[in-house]
Amino acid sequence: SYPSLQRVDASVFTAISNLKVLATAIFAQILLNSRISNRVWRTLTQLVLGVTLISWESSPNNPEIHKRVHQNWYEHISDLFDLSYAFGVFLALIQTMLSGFGSVYFEKVLKKKKEDDDENRGKKLDVESPSAAAMMARGISSSPISLSSTELDVWDRNIQLALCSILIYMPISVYETKGNIFQGWTFLVVVIAALHALGGILVALSVLYSSSVTKTVAVCAALVLTTVMGHILFYEPLNGPILLGCAMVIVSVWAYKDDAIVESKLRSA
Repeated sequence: SYPSLQRVDASVFTAISNLKVLATAIFAQILLNSRISNRVWRTLTQLVLGVTLISWESSPNNPEIHKRVHQNWYEHISDLFDLSYAFGVFLALIQTMLSGFGSVYFEKVLKKKKEDDDENRGKKLDVESPSAAAMMARGISSSPISLSSTELDVWDRNIQLALCSILIYMPISVYETKGNIFQGWTFLVVVIAALHALGGILVALSVLYSSSVTKTVAVCAALVLTTVMGHILFYEPLNGPILLGCAMVIVSVWAYKDDAIVESKLRSA
């Protein structure tokens, strides 16, 4: 992200990052064998367009960004031949694809553990059934079943990720703050940090009990609330294009829900 932002403006980077919705859906098909219909693809594409419109219009009022956004179409093409700019776009695309891959792979790990637990629970019930007990009394042993599992659950995974993050970012924090890592911390900062930590747990649970694609759609829907609250509290822009983008996101979220209901009925029919 950081090398990309050094080469492209924030608007272009945010627009490319919004493609994570489609990247997540693509990797869900590849890694999880999820069936995504044309209706859902159309809804996700509309969602990406709406989020991109909001992000593009909400970009900071920076002269360099204003110049790039309002330049002619042939100037955009000439930018692509600038190796530094093209490399920044390439890095943003890689970051987006890795983010989508990470979300889907995390879902695969969590749901595989859940399926293994359900399978072991079913095997345990079979072993404890009267017929199995009678067979064991007669000296007839069934196939060996390992009921113990060393796989990590969602809480263990979050602790594991937190420890890895501490090992990576703690030396950086000590170096940048010269050892005083809690300098500037206020009660509000502590509350925000706690909310971020709770958000990470909620993300893991949402992936476990729904899907990465659904989680990404919910994050895009939260952008509408963020935009409206930013306008109310901090007087951030809320013009016509932003309102249009918000409307597109809201319609897309409802359409995604309806598409999921229709597809579930078609599969059960």
